[in-house]
This record gives sequence, C-alpha cells and structure tokens, in this order.
Amino acid sequence: GHYGPGVRLFHAIGSLLRIMGLFSRIFGSSKPAETESPDNIDWPCIKSEDFDALLAEEAAGVKGWTEVKNEKLIKVWKNKIEGSVYPVKAIFTLPNITSDVAFQLMHNAELRTEWDKFYMEYKILGKLDEHNEFLYQAMKGPPGIKGRDFCLFRGVRVDHTSNVFLLVFKNSAHPERPVNSNYVRAQCIRSGYV
Repeated sequence: GHYGPGVRLFHAIGSLLRIMGLFSRIFGSSKPAETESPDNIDWPCIKSEDFDALLAEEAAGVKGWTEVKNEKLIKVWKNKIEGSVYPVKAIFTLPNITSDVAFQLMHNAELRTEWDKFYMEYKILGKLDEHNEFLYQAMKGPPGIKGRDFCLFRGVRVDHTSNVFLLVFKNSAHPERPVNSNYVRAQCIRSGYV
C-alpha cells in the first residue's frame, strides 16, 4: 500500500469504520492496561499463515467485487460467498497521518472508543503477549436493529522497516464475556487491517 505523507488503510472482511476528527492529536506509546487471563483458556493464536492470508487478500484487489461506496477518502466493496455471508473490503485514505498513528488509532482500545462512536464497549480481556490478545467489542445497531457484539482473538505483526502494521482477528470465546441477550453475538470469519 501507500505509506507516504498519508496512509492507505486496507480493511478486509469486517465492519465499516467512521473516522472522526481525532487525527491531529499526538499519540504517545500508551498501552491498554495489562489484563490477567485464566490459565484454563484456549489461546487461539494468530499464525503466520493468517497474516499471509490477509496480505494475499489485499494483493488480490477488488476484481469481481461490487463497489458500494466511492468517496474521496473511503472506498468500499462487497462480495457474496456461501450462504448469506457478504465479505467487505475497504480502503481508507488518511491524509497527513503516519502509519504509526494509524496503527495506534486501530490498535489502542482507549483511542478507538474516542473516535469510533459505533463501539459501546471495546475491551482487552487478556493478553498472551504483546502481539496476541482477547478482545470484546460491542457495537450499536441502527435504529430498530439489535446491536452486535464480538469476542475475538487479535494478532499483531509490526514491520518498522517497511512501515507495515498488520492486525488479524479470529472468532473466539472468553469466560468473561458469555453471550449477552442485549446483543446478537456476531461471528468473525476473518478480519484484519493492513
């Protein structure tokens, strides 16, 4: 992708984002608080193949996909696969934003809830290490539609040499966040950001 004076952020097969006016803020290296997790949890680690699949998805482009949004800073495509699954690809252009800042906006749970108002809750439930963690996300639904929540496992790969940051998400479960009747528990087939 393009990582010059602005950033092109590729999002594959996940929910759409609303970027708000938080980009001029200078972000430090603050990390969310470490959370202890029970030893009896199955840690569904993100593997090298998962990162490779995300990069392959980005490289594959959008040929054969249906464009659903084309604006100056965001382009969105959808596709239909088996059943009623509609994968989504989106490219967000963030002018005057470095890749480090874009990564912090997507990765840091506290910052994410400041600018992404779709989230009712965004919490790190536990960390295996600095690159693998459980997340809980609850999102508002449009009027008349119940909100969705996700229990996910997230893997991070950072390549400072090429300024490429990868976030890959897998569906998961965690004892701190059982299914909640206030939301529809969404299933993440595959999701990520480059």
